[in-house]
Amino acid sequence: MSGIQPSAQEAERLDLFPHPSVRPGQRELLRDVREALGRGEHLVAYAPTGLGKTAAALAGGVEVALEREMLLLFLTSRRTQHRIALETLRKMREKAEFVAVDVVAKQAMCPRPEAAAPGFYEWCSLQMRKRRCRYYTTQDPGAEARLRGGVLSAEEVVEVGRERTVCPYRLAMDVGSEARVVVGDYNLLFSEMLDATLRRLGRSPEEMLAVVDEAHNLPDRIRENYSGSMGPGLVREAAIEAGGVLRRPLEEWARRLERENPRAERRVEPGELTGPLEDVLGGSLRPLPLEEFMGQLVERGEEVLEQVSISRVMRVAQFIQGWRETPKCVHILSPGPEWSYRLLDAAEFSGPLFRQLGGSVLMSGTLHPPGLYADLLGIPEERRRLREYTSPFPPENRLVLHVPGVTTRYTERGDAMDMRIAHRLERICRLVPGNVVVFFPSYDQMERAASHIARGSRPLLMERSGMADGEKGDILRGLEEAREHGGALFLGVMGGSFSEGVDYEDNLLRAVVVVGIPFAPPSVETESLIAHHEAQGGHGQDLGYTLPALRRVLQASGRLIRSETDRGAILLLDERYPRYRAWFPGDFRFATARDEEPLLRAFFQVPGGRQRVLA
Repeated sequence: MSGIQPSAQEAERLDLFPHPSVRPGQRELLRDVREALGRGEHLVAYAPTGLGKTAAALAGGVEVALEREMLLLFLTSRRTQHRIALETLRKMREKAEFVAVDVVAKQAMCPRPEAAAPGFYEWCSLQMRKRRCRYYTTQDPGAEARLRGGVLSAEEVVEVGRERTVCPYRLAMDVGSEARVVVGDYNLLFSEMLDATLRRLGRSPEEMLAVVDEAHNLPDRIRENYSGSMGPGLVREAAIEAGGVLRRPLEEWARRLERENPRAERRVEPGELTGPLEDVLGGSLRPLPLEEFMGQLVERGEEVLEQVSISRVMRVAQFIQGWRETPKCVHILSPGPEWSYRLLDAAEFSGPLFRQLGGSVLMSGTLHPPGLYADLLGIPEERRRLREYTSPFPPENRLVLHVPGVTTRYTERGDAMDMRIAHRLERICRLVPGNVVVFFPSYDQMERAASHIARGSRPLLMERSGMADGEKGDILRGLEEAREHGGALFLGVMGGSFSEGVDYEDNLLRAVVVVGIPFAPPSVETESLIAHHEAQGGHGQDLGYTLPALRRVLQASGRLIRSETDRGAILLLDERYPRYRAWFPGDFRFATARDEEPLLRAFFQVPGGRQRVLA
């Protein structure tokens, strides 16, 4: 790895750094991680791809964890990042002795065949309480010793558990209680699992440090974790499952819910869902308070879970509880009908946790501007440290252009605009020697533009909604093959499977084209989100509407340059981009080009007469 050799003064502090040298920019991040965690602060960092975030955060984090005798949680939503973190920790263990554990979702680690069924967590909880799972009740010091002796992946932990008939999840968490590092998912801290995590690890938040990777995803993940939806169909299934005295009120409630089927979604008051149920319960021969009825649902749900791995009754009870008790949420009735509650403020749950945590690092290549993300998460101002780092890659290897003349603005959509977008893409492909990926705001817009693209010698690949892993692999293999024969055109969507979390290695892409700006369509949730943030202190439009869209643009654009030797162009196709120029990081400045052809020809050194035809 190329980079800067540590000075003699720093050599001792770089004791756990896993590589022989430090990259430009990585040195500053490593220093800030040490200082922030050492002082109990929260570092919120925009750190572009290639900076070496994982090595810097883990080295600095483990050093401080050892010094302060704390537990470091490295949290990520991607399995690939689990592997990178584990490889980094193995190298660090060559320099210092510490215990590190990898853990994923309990359902993913369970060796029992019932793990594949819906409702696993309710079923597993009952199995543990009744002590009916032989994996859970078995203790094996030898299995624990194997985890302490090396840095095992979650998959390897599962194999150890299967061999020794020990619950892999419990095994990992038991060893985690004495570990210095736990690698896991966001849900360990930022969900209803928090209390269970603290109990299993035997630590208070004050005794923990956290590193949150790809932290731009955290606000939405928290909001999703504390939201829910339900339709009358589930209530009817629960009525059949419950039987006895619970069946009639549930069936009558389902009938009343089915009468409310709007043509468009609308905001509702909480009582519009629970009021009909209370009416049913109050009109019976033996009137029953809602709280008592809820207790009977939970009791019946537990009885069902003793026999099978899923309980509709329990799911209904949990939904009613979330509907009634989740703070700062919007209640929505959608066609179907479907009833849902959506958390509007992630800080309602993350803010108190950040006030307690011993320190944290939140980092991402799209965590910009970092101050707004700190606000979204409720990180206390007196303990936050905001940083922006520059890309370590040669700036001359990336051309960033804004290309006007087209837009996906709703009022200007139509066949003529779709045709104009398609012709612009054809022109770009004639000038780019290699694979070109185009990201659209939606599948519908992608398909409309694709219908106008001329077919010819260049392969055309397209993302589809709900693609299986094998199909995604076929797309990547198709790009690999096309690279050897002039390149392909790949059409995808922002926020889809290929715009985040995929590493296009070895300069697999030569150009990324972002068509339009993926603003959320009008909805009750979006409007409520904007209004909520405006009421909380302003910036409602920014936090609820603009920031999520531009984050997706940055994520898609970040697929292009993945190493110091990659070289390519990013083209932003929409008239509106200049008005959002200030939102982009300092190392992502774009120039507007009314005619992109001479700039692309010069960048890719394409001869003036060279032509390409799409397929």
